[in-house]
Amino acid sequence: MDLDILSTRIFIALQSSGGIGMVILVAARIRRFNISCNPSSNGPDGTINRTRTWTSFCISWIISCFSYCLLLLAGKQFDVDEQPAYGLCLAQATLIYSSPPLTACTTLSLFFDLWWRFRGAEIGLMSTGGTAIYVAGGVNPQTVERDLASAPYCIMKDSVIPVFVSALVFIITLAVMIVLVILARSIYRMRMQVNWGSSNDKAQMPSFIIRLLLFGLLALVAVTVSIIFVFNRTPGVQTNLALAALPPAGVLVFGTQKDFLHLWFSLLRWSIQSLPCSICRRVQSQELQSRRIRVRTIGGWRAIKDGRDHDIEMERIDTSALHDSANVLVSPCTRV
Repeated sequence: MDLDILSTRIFIALQSSGGIGMVILVAARIRRFNISCNPSSNGPDGTINRTRTWTSFCISWIISCFSYCLLLLAGKQFDVDEQPAYGLCLAQATLIYSSPPLTACTTLSLFFDLWWRFRGAEIGLMSTGGTAIYVAGGVNPQTVERDLASAPYCIMKDSVIPVFVSALVFIITLAVMIVLVILARSIYRMRMQVNWGSSNDKAQMPSFIIRLLLFGLLALVAVTVSIIFVFNRTPGVQTNLALAALPPAGVLVFGTQKDFLHLWFSLLRWSIQSLPCSICRRVQSQELQSRRIRVRTIGGWRAIKDGRDHDIEMERIDTSALHDSANVLVSPCTRV
């Protein structure tokens, strides 16, 4: 079976774009941006306020995307003739089979925390287990599949681990969908019972509901992919591409929120406004350098003239270095 270069490139592009997008979202969450074209004034407040469960959700997807791009970072993604090293393939297989439960748990934690905040409290979840997968792959090296012609990443064949991981992700993803349904029901009841006096809340509610529906659709895709992986170890190109489309879709859902959009447009406006200023400063610097031309050195004094041939300053230069250089070039037999 030949390596499908196009599908592999699309798979890697989706995973890498999702990982980079999540890194940008986390960086925007951590750093406080004060953007202004005028340095003396304060720009708009670019603070992004998010919960810790949201940050853990993004970090888990960064780890997941990095695991699928590990062969690319090692320069072995498109090398079919020479198989990657066993240690590299084992590391990727370990990350690949441990990251889906992690991302599923952080997703469940995110929406459960959101629902619980509607109830007036907080909660969080954690997921581990990569060590057990690493040990299983190290004890049985023959289970690590390094045939890049069948999949764009390393897998474990003839092992119960892929089935167990897929079943676990299926259960957790079902729990995510249940929490989404409960959250949507709670929001609907609150909207019916509480008088929304704030116009801002009324304006943000439709976009919030749309994002919940989009996440429900992504959760449905994840459930379908999990079922396919339970019954088929190598499901094919379509399933892998559907799996790779989840991270960039999550980036689009979160990155198009109002505060993020305000930050993106502020950064774009600041970069456009600062570009002419930097070009103007560079042109002025070049003009100043062209006007100050060093023209002659006479008796240890150097005259500096501007473009109109008028002396603007005189400066003393050290000529001892020139005499030393001349003495070196003079032959010993010519010296007195």
